[in-house]
Amino acid sequence: MILAAAAFVIGALVVGGVVASRDPAPVASSADAGTPSPIEETPSPSTEPYVNERGGYSVGLPTGWRARGDGPATNLRGPDDEAAVSIGPLDAASLSSASRALLRALREGYEDVEVASRNRQEVAGASARAVAGTAVNRQGARLRFLVIAVRGEGRYFGINVFAPESSDPAQVLPAVQTIVSTFEIARS
Repeated sequence: MILAAAAFVIGALVVGGVVASRDPAPVASSADAGTPSPIEETPSPSTEPYVNERGGYSVGLPTGWRARGDGPATNLRGPDDEAAVSIGPLDAASLSSASRALLRALREGYEDVEVASRNRQEVAGASARAVAGTAVNRQGARLRFLVIAVRGEGRYFGINVFAPESSDPAQVLPAVQTIVSTFEIARS
């Protein structure tokens, strides 16, 4: 499963966020001020590579998903906006500070943020920290979220996943697993 303990949260709560309102998913940028367990490799055979050269990463885009680059950040949307994923580099000095920046950006953009789990993981062969839970967007919709800070070679990345609380985990989770498990950091 994608993020051992976070998978339970995603399955039970599913990745909360911005999708219902079409708000942009918060990726902390340079303006934003345990033992790892591996994520199983579960890439879908029906993915298309998406490369963000400015951001220094690539990801497998599941069938039916749309990608829009915004400089070094990328915003992904699932079919019928069932989920949204934003990916981008973070301005951070450590994995801990990168994780805190993602959670701070989430708390600044959403209300009633409830953290259900925090886990150390491995993404793209690198250490990562994942935080999962629920939040309420500006329109009052309850959402599920999963924010992941990933340590690259001397740099950090954020992967933010959001879905309406009412979304079907059986529909959302496989695509999210594919996106996270195919995330790769370009060699600098």
